[in-house]
Amino acid sequence: MKKVGIVGFQRSGMACAKALLKEDVKVFVNDSSAEVRDKFETFLSELVRLPEFIGKTIDINGKFGVNSEKLLEQDMIIVSPGVPLSLPIFKKAQKKRIPLVGELEFAYESFCRDGEQKEIIGVTGTNGKTTTVHLINNILKETKKNSVVCGNTGTAFTEMVNLYGSQNFIPVIEISSFQLEGIKEFHPKVGVLLNVTADHLNRYKNVGEYKKAKLRLFMNQTEDDFAILNFDDKSMRELKLKSRKLYFSTVYKRTSSSVLSPDIWVEGNDIICNTGKSSRAVEKFNTKTLNIRWGCLMEDYLAAILAAKALGIGRVHIIKGLKAFKGVSNRMEEVDTYGGIKIINNSMCTNPAAFIEVLNSLGNTGKNGTILIAGGKEKNFSTIKMVEAMNKNTKFCVLIGEAAKRLSKGLTVKHKEAENMESAVETAFSNAQKGDVIILSPGFASFDWYRDYSARGEDFRQKVRAYLKN
Repeated sequence: MKKVGIVGFQRSGMACAKALLKEDVKVFVNDSSAEVRDKFETFLSELVRLPEFIGKTIDINGKFGVNSEKLLEQDMIIVSPGVPLSLPIFKKAQKKRIPLVGELEFAYESFCRDGEQKEIIGVTGTNGKTTTVHLINNILKETKKNSVVCGNTGTAFTEMVNLYGSQNFIPVIEISSFQLEGIKEFHPKVGVLLNVTADHLNRYKNVGEYKKAKLRLFMNQTEDDFAILNFDDKSMRELKLKSRKLYFSTVYKRTSSSVLSPDIWVEGNDIICNTGKSSRAVEKFNTKTLNIRWGCLMEDYLAAILAAKALGIGRVHIIKGLKAFKGVSNRMEEVDTYGGIKIINNSMCTNPAAFIEVLNSLGNTGKNGTILIAGGKEKNFSTIKMVEAMNKNTKFCVLIGEAAKRLSKGLTVKHKEAENMESAVETAFSNAQKGDVIILSPGFASFDWYRDYSARGEDFRQKVRAYLKN
């Protein structure tokens, strides 16, 4: 019987375990967190109730709280995205020539096990991934295609393969740099790289290494595939790829068909798209018609339109899909309006670039109108430009979490630290008036107070509702 180890037991690890057990593989689960043991026990109790496992003998056990040497007895090791490949146990495994496979690669191999190249859309980048995959999925749904959003957001790709098998469905996959570290053959028909800015420097030595991980998205593409890239990043214009490159820009416009220019850009209230050879092959999309509420989402819309064009989708379906988009939780999510005060949940904002872009996009609110709740788990990046953006664009700042003290240095606008989300919300409302915007846009990870950014966003929503009831 084949023996497979799984390192890391969250969404991805659970999905992999389920897939392997269906194939009568002997599974060994390992997680360095002792707290995961309870999750493992719950998983087992729920697994045996599933129809496909009732009455079936399953062989699975686990070790928690350490990186177990038992991994070196396995035929293969599947590594969950949050687990660094630099762990000493993996170096030992490589010396023993035990294959290390990322969850994304494992799912891809299962999805394409019939040998046929499938239509896959992969989206990565520091910011905007979740919004972009949902925009693309909305467009695909308008064409009646059986598409599903999965990956780094919501449901793991492996779990979707568990549900659908290798049936004719189109995965629209949000992909993190961590997931891309573990790929070998993964091959998207359309790969989207939205942007690369400083993030995860607690895992990568520098931004260059982080970018190198992101660029792995394109390593298996051919001339029949598409790479959607950000023209505003000079390094993206210099990339040598086998696939056809299509560029979006929020800064530049197309100048000439003979000079490298963006294929989609913005002019006033119009998005202009030209992916053909002729200068007359132009399509316009009105930003107001598409209901684009926030300038910080423009890159996501441009990339989604280019991805749709790469797949041969027409203008009517693109417009219908984008108009139907209602946003995603925790990304510029409009929670409520009370007494003329708009409340926005942007808990998904976990790095400086996204933080600064959002504050700049709220510039039309004015210095006298933005009440910001910011802070969270430290990630070893500079806060100088973040503080500059806060001083320029906010009326009052409520500082939360580990980063509160560091953010307060150099802050010239009025501000106050809060010990919890309830206090943060109360402080924000007490300093707001009609016409203001209260926004949770942390700029940092959530792990000092919460399990993830979605739990932080949900707590914000709950505390806002509770405040408004009183």
